[in-house]
Amino acid sequence: MKTSLRHTMDLMSRVVQRMAAIENSPRDFGTGDLLFRAEIHTVEAIGRIPGVGITELAGMLGVTKGAVSQMVKKLVQKGLVRRTLDPANARLVCLILTPTGRVARDGHEAFHHRMEQVVRDGFPDDIDAVNERFRTVFNELDRILDDMITVGLSA
Repeated sequence: MKTSLRHTMDLMSRVVQRMAAIENSPRDFGTGDLLFRAEIHTVEAIGRIPGVGITELAGMLGVTKGAVSQMVKKLVQKGLVRRTLDPANARLVCLILTPTGRVARDGHEAFHHRMEQVVRDGFPDDIDAVNERFRTVFNELDRILDDMITVGLSA
């Protein structure tokens, strides 16, 4: 029996909802603090470019400078990030990870490795072929969804 497209779309919706639940749950990445997705991704971005400024970080994360400033304030309070002044321009603030921030960044990386391993174990045959099929389907779905949003079919 052929599965209907509607059934497949319902399944996709369920998978997306479960992934969102995983992504939106705060986690302890080894520091004793529960961190939300936006927090740990900010930590990760600062870890990639030590000394990054607010403006550049906002561009990297695709959010406003105000949103980054608020996030950085939270991360400073949690002891994950430290603000320093740019030696070349004392008006610019640079951001670096504290030792605790580096623990969180490393814990986040380990979390992703564990997630990847779970997926690899779930597809034991040829993960590379499965991955390529998923990439093809998701790229096409991304294009289709973009078209739907453009023409107003998202509501």
